[in-house]
Amino acid sequence: MELGIRVGGEIRVIQREVNQPLMLAAGDGRIAINWDMGKQVWLAPQVTQG
Repeated sequence: MELGIRVGGEIRVIQREVNQPLMLAAGDGRIAINWDMGKQVWLAPQVTQG
């Protein structure tokens, strides 16, 4: 199954609350993953210039 998340891809965190599904936006899609799986996702803030 393809979730639309890939290494180096751009995603946004929509919802992040302890013991609740982690809601992510990747492109035009929305993805909800359980809290335990969400702890394995590493994100870095996007650096903007200007």
